[in-house]
Amino acid sequence: MSSASSDTSSPSSTASRSRAATRATGLDERINADAVGHAYEGLKPMDAMMRGPGMFKDKVTPPPGADLQTEFLCFLGRDAAPIP
Repeated sequence: MSSASSDTSSPSSTASRSRAATRATGLDERINADAVGHAYEGLKPMDAMMRGPGMFKDKVTPPPGADLQTEFLCFLGRDAAPIP
């Protein structure tokens, strides 16, 4: 990966990709709560424009009582279910 592409990576993308990597390796998949809150609040107003090819998937409905990280990941179209 070129340094130019890594310089343009968004904090939300970095947070969700970090979680995916830790999930794949069986490590703690919690994302820093401040980072989650900041990224989620920043992305909410851009919901409609961030959906589509090469962007984020459609939102997933979070389970009742979901924590902020789960809501954020569902907003990004990610599977937030815990690994059994």
